[in-house]
Amino acid sequence: MISSNCLLAQRQSQFPWQQQEKMRLTEFLMNHVPDAVCWVQPDKQLVYVNDEACSLFGYSREELLLMTIDQIYPDFSPEVWSQYWTTITKQDSLQVESLHQTKQGRILSVEIIISYLNYDGKEYGCIWSRDITARKQLEIALKKAHQLLECRFEERTAQLKEVNEQLCREIAERQRAEVELKKQVALSHRCVVELQQVSEPLLTETESPSASQSLFPNCPQLSEVFNFIESNYQQPIGLGDVAKAVGYSPAYLTDLVRRLTGQTVYRWIAERRMTAACSLLQETDQTIDQIAKSVGYRYAVCFFRQFRQSFGMTPQVWRNAQRESEAID
Repeated sequence: MISSNCLLAQRQSQFPWQQQEKMRLTEFLMNHVPDAVCWVQPDKQLVYVNDEACSLFGYSREELLLMTIDQIYPDFSPEVWSQYWTTITKQDSLQVESLHQTKQGRILSVEIIISYLNYDGKEYGCIWSRDITARKQLEIALKKAHQLLECRFEERTAQLKEVNEQLCREIAERQRAEVELKKQVALSHRCVVELQQVSEPLLTETESPSASQSLFPNCPQLSEVFNFIESNYQQPIGLGDVAKAVGYSPAYLTDLVRRLTGQTVYRWIAERRMTAACSLLQETDQTIDQIAKSVGYRYAVCFFRQFRQSFGMTPQVWRNAQRESEAID
């Protein structure tokens, strides 16, 4: 009996020690978790804080235990805290993000988990807080980098679009230039054809231009035509000029002259010019360019081609031949 009483007394004396040891162990564990832990009552009064909470918020434990939760988190206004408390009582926990200003004035971004506990008929809120400032700063930096990348992408896209439009304009301009060049080539070809048509030999090689007593035929119907050619062959005239002078259309005049003389208006103009050119070659020392302009050609090359087709030789060769003949005589 005495032994049983002694054993019971010994066990009763060990119970307070075990309880104290568990409390120290619990406090040790709470002080070594990486998050700030606060216990708060429904009226927002703090009843427990761990070492990390003191370190994170910059207050001593004594200061924190005299504060309410809205003094640590300004976002937790009475209305907000009331909503949070209603939520955690229904679903046990709630996760939010908030801002906190430490005692030293530093602004922190924190991630908060609020859990609901009911112990021995009393309600508590357990608030776990983790500093996510670095993560938020990284997110902001990444967002800015993404925006900058998008901006540069848009700029580069705009530049490429402008370059593409410029290339399209250059291609279109080049195509227009090619079309214009083709038109000019076709026009030149028609000019060559017309020149070949009027470039029939006007006089035979054995016939001297001066031997022709009357260049133009005696044709009253064409007297105005031949008079105009005689007066203006030294100018760069053509079929259109002659037709306008005599009041006929170019087509009608062409048909009329060919029907009455067997030759074209171009040929009569060219024959008159060649006759005058031969006289100048034989009687003057003017250059070929000067003579070409004197008989109505804008370009010496056209005069050169017409003369060679008419006499079978160049103007200079014809001049030399005439002067050698005169020297022999």
